[in-house]
Amino acid sequence: MEANVSVSGGKLILVIDDDRDLAEMLRLALTYEGYRVVVANEGRDGLRQFYQIKPNLVIVDIMMPGMDGWVVCERIRELSDAPMMILTARTDESEVTRGLYLGADDYITKPFSMSEFLARVKAVLRRSQESQRMPTQSFLTIDSRLSIDLTKRRVIVHGRPVQALSPTELRLLSVLVARAGEVVPFEVLLEQVWGLGTSKSTDHLKTYIHYLRNKIEENPARPKYIVTERGLGYRLQIKN
Repeated sequence: MEANVSVSGGKLILVIDDDRDLAEMLRLALTYEGYRVVVANEGRDGLRQFYQIKPNLVIVDIMMPGMDGWVVCERIRELSDAPMMILTARTDESEVTRGLYLGADDYITKPFSMSEFLARVKAVLRRSQESQRMPTQSFLTIDSRLSIDLTKRRVIVHGRPVQALSPTELRLLSVLVARAGEVVPFEVLLEQVWGLGTSKSTDHLKTYIHYLRNKIEENPARPKYIVTERGLGYRLQIKN
């Protein structure tokens, strides 16, 4: 299937959505904002386009026939940490959490306003660019079991790399590493990970702390590295 392509000089965005009318609306709006846009109308074609064009952002509709958006997200995350936004008509928490767990950087529920959509796109791209500027301390050995390598976007347990970090997980861990041993307040983490004026809540932050603990901790239910300071924030424990 041939993709619908808009060419300009900005960031390259891949839209994967079987709703052709909506996809065309998104293409026109994004093109007007100066982005380059490629549209695919089904999951398999979207994956082919992703591998070929290596976009700066992928926008994926979850409810598609054939290969749905969940599978598309999983396949992309197997090979890339490119920023992803998911589009969904479902608002239940389990669906949203599933998308975030698969590595999506943001989600937007249908119906949505075009102004909100464009603001979300801009924010995700900005955060992605900021996450590429690593703190001066990009490699930290915490103890004989655990090391954190922010440059390679991974954690190393017993000398072996575990699952790669998503862009959001990387930003969160970068803030904790930069202030290792200190309590980082909830509001500071929210601002530095999701941006000034974010609408994300401490529950959203807690979800990503949960993901990081699953990748870092020997026993996520009793963490010894990413420690909760009740009512204050989180601390990356460097002395055990």
